[in-house]
Amino acid sequence: MVLFAGMWHVRRYPWALEDGGVSGGIFRTTDGGSTWKKLTEGMPAATEPIGRIGLSAAPSNPRHIYALVENKKGTLYDTIDLGDHWRMVSNNHNLAARGFYFSELQVAPKDDNKIYFLSFNIMLSEDGGKTARATSARVHVDHHALWIDSEDPNRMINGNDGGVYVSSDAGRTWRYLDNLPIEQFYSVADDDETPYNLCGGLQDNNGWCGPSNSLSRGGISGLSGTR
Repeated sequence: MVLFAGMWHVRRYPWALEDGGVSGGIFRTTDGGSTWKKLTEGMPAATEPIGRIGLSAAPSNPRHIYALVENKKGTLYDTIDLGDHWRMVSNNHNLAARGFYFSELQVAPKDDNKIYFLSFNIMLSEDGGKTARATSARVHVDHHALWIDSEDPNRMINGNDGGVYVSSDAGRTWRYLDNLPIEQFYSVADDDETPYNLCGGLQDNNGWCGPSNSLSRGGISGLSGTR
């Protein structure tokens, strides 16, 4: 079994972030994890610090593997021989606008030159990463998850800081799933009303308030008390 792992030095303090160092890199095992080899041919020199690494193998051509590497010189690397030799493909900063925060990519199931990069926007490349364009107009920013249907690559599900979006045309347009109660609250407080209201700060989506209970026999409605 062949497996790849991207490793990097990182430590988060309340006041600072230590991100990157010379100990990280891309590692490969050909025996299911019993032994590992660091892959260095074509990658940044051992003396150059690197940060977070994202990896994605092409389902249609498993020997073709892409790596998003947080470093000063390049952003995207690829290999066509299972990692024996790498080459820098692009230094486009938009592919991983904040390397320590994003660095995720997905290769389309049936085309090893079609890549989706999860960054501030969803960036799409159709030439193996040499060029890329944003394909997430009118979609919330900060993208962290992407599922592509292996049978119908036009069907996609995206998870970002604003929620979940679905596309049926390979990312040209997106539909927001606004009926999922999956928001992230950073803080919650109540007031002195009877019944009291609950208010909270929502991740990237302002402040919201709603009733804790209702004097109505019908209970709390979906339209009650939002602000």
